[in-house]
Amino acid sequence: MASALTFLMRYHTDGDAFLDQIVTGDEIWVSHNTPETKRQSPIQNKRRGMLSRGIVLLHDNAHLHTAASTRELLDQFGWEIFDHPPYSPDLAPSNFHLFTKLKDFLCGTRFGSDEELNKTVNTWLNELAAEEYNTGILKLVNRYDKCLNILCFAANSERVAVPLSGPGGKIAVFELSKTGKLPDGVIPTLVHGTNIMDFAWDPFNNHRLAVACDDGTIRLWLIPEDGLAEPTNEPDAVLAGHSEKIYFIKFHPLAKDVLASGSYDMTVRIWDLATKEERIVLEGHTDQMFSFAWSPCGVYCATVCKDSKLRVYKPRSKTQPIREGKGPVGSRGARVVWALEGRFIVVMGFDKVSERQIQIFKADSLNTSLNTVGLDVSPAILIPFYDEDSSTLFLTGKGDSTIYAFEVTEEAPYLCPLSHHRCNTLHQGLSFLPKHVCDVGNVEFAKALRLTNNTIEPLSFTVPRIKSDLFQDDLFPPTKVTWKATLTSTQWFQGMDKLPSRQSLKPEGMESLSEAQGSAGISEKPAGSKTPGSSTAAGGSFPGSQQPYNRLGWNADISGSTKEKQEQIQRAVSNRMEVNLKLEQDDMEGVDEREWGTLREILTGNRVALKLSFANRVLSLLLTR
Repeated sequence: MASALTFLMRYHTDGDAFLDQIVTGDEIWVSHNTPETKRQSPIQNKRRGMLSRGIVLLHDNAHLHTAASTRELLDQFGWEIFDHPPYSPDLAPSNFHLFTKLKDFLCGTRFGSDEELNKTVNTWLNELAAEEYNTGILKLVNRYDKCLNILCFAANSERVAVPLSGPGGKIAVFELSKTGKLPDGVIPTLVHGTNIMDFAWDPFNNHRLAVACDDGTIRLWLIPEDGLAEPTNEPDAVLAGHSEKIYFIKFHPLAKDVLASGSYDMTVRIWDLATKEERIVLEGHTDQMFSFAWSPCGVYCATVCKDSKLRVYKPRSKTQPIREGKGPVGSRGARVVWALEGRFIVVMGFDKVSERQIQIFKADSLNTSLNTVGLDVSPAILIPFYDEDSSTLFLTGKGDSTIYAFEVTEEAPYLCPLSHHRCNTLHQGLSFLPKHVCDVGNVEFAKALRLTNNTIEPLSFTVPRIKSDLFQDDLFPPTKVTWKATLTSTQWFQGMDKLPSRQSLKPEGMESLSEAQGSAGISEKPAGSKTPGSSTAAGGSFPGSQQPYNRLGWNADISGSTKEKQEQIQRAVSNRMEVNLKLEQDDMEGVDEREWGTLREILTGNRVALKLSFANRVLSLLLTR
């Protein structure tokens, strides 16, 4: 991870001049040949002029490369040695580009002697055009970008999955109940035999892990109740349908056994895991897809693509996009997430100078973004997590030490920055847990697990409150039960839709804040109905879950007396604020009166709007304390 971040930052600073300095060295065994037949591309013949500009040598830490005699020779040359991961064949151009072509050339050929083989390999290397070597070096940027931004960590409420470095495509699965230092010996892993592109836990089954591979297949694994005891290479099922390697997989948020996968073949395929069949193929992409997200209702899905297009699909109705809009202009990667009950779409990407940006769109109008927020310059893609109950968007990238937080609102500026969390060390990944595992007694509204170089540690996001012994029902409205399916795959593919139920997170026997302060902010209920602040135990479903919720109370329907009190408070706060509508430009000379009149209306209107916005904020604070 660190080497990938360093490489991409160096490339951002120096551009193609940095690539022109790179030389890669490695070895490959050909048949029964001796070490004398190991070859690497000639430097002076194929990339003329490099020696006069300096060399950046990229090779792994094999014994031949780290031997004292080798290091002494490189010191004499004055070459810069670039840090390389311990064993990453995908990051060595000799492996992923040169040696692959050499193997194809030698395939099916027999040699009578080592001399004959040596001559054949030398001839093949010398006859290669210089462009072939340059092409391998140019591919390094995308390879390092994938190394940095590929998903590397996934967790649910019971266990975590972490890919291990090295060949074989291994994923280690650790039980959260077994904390402490890992025992010595072989780590139980899922062995795929090919490179891993993405993986995800089934949100409705903590034992099932779906893994996408670069051979175009999806492997489904079932983890035993007590966890993995030994390495295994036998998945429960293998799904094959894509013609090229898969870039992402996403489980449906409401329907059981429904999985979407996106591939470099520019299609999104939706699978029925109950029958292990491909049911829907979405088309219309013209380039590599970066990200995919289901809408909260599960009816729509959105993709963001390398062609700078944001697309929305209604997969059961049409295989082509129903809406398109302009997404991030950069080609470095992007992520997409739905917000505010699916009415808005937030996209994380880059601009032309690699600045990380956040854009927000109306879901039914993708032509123009409502707001664009620039963060910083970094090669790491911002990975989002959206908490619906608090409308908080968490963002961080692989190799970052900061977790950014924004509140997503329905009014301008739509993205409001919150306090960011800064860690002491860099993290390789972050995975948020379901809402029902949060400790609401300590006002914890989000919980995540953080992966570093050698630890997996919990992160808690809390809100400071004076009366923390009370259940903060203004912060914890009845939450969606996202850990239980509302539909079967058959029902969903037949066109059925069903919103998830809601349940109160209030612990049994804990008094709520609204109960302690009276009935302010709580909607009136019909006689005989239970309120969420009553003695209902946590885990009970919340009645009327189809209705929207007021973030200042439990229900959007506010009684007339309560609404009248709110308006009185708002008028009182507004009347106490003085707004000076006189502007200093009024006394300036040389300004056209007609032009200034129009501009003056805009400026004074902004001051009045600011006054009303401040009054609303004070009203919100009064109602939540």
